[in-house]
Amino acid sequence: GRVDIDEVLQDIVSDGNKTMSKALRKDKKELARWVMGSVSNTETPTERMTFKGKTLDFEGWPKSIQLTALRVILKTGLPAYIASNEPVRKFFEITHIVVQGKAMSKSE
Repeated sequence: GRVDIDEVLQDIVSDGNKTMSKALRKDKKELARWVMGSVSNTETPTERMTFKGKTLDFEGWPKSIQLTALRVILKTGLPAYIASNEPVRKFFEITHIVVQGKAMSKSE
């Protein structure tokens, strides 16, 4: 049968698993609430982030979900993680920035 995404997400939010740390439960609920809010809104999600003094827009579900998950997990460490992780920069199509003293261009 048909899966009711709202019901599945509500189950995730209300899961009171005591074996999980309080911080992890909080992060899981935060992410599930974001997904619930995004799913009920039929528009394509867009996330915005400032990185190395430039405003970056991340459009579409894959990038928005990945960026939100990284924000929940890494919190203030996200910019350093992006700066040091070339595959993540490629996934998010972050170009024309200086990373570790090296300028990236679209050809990289």
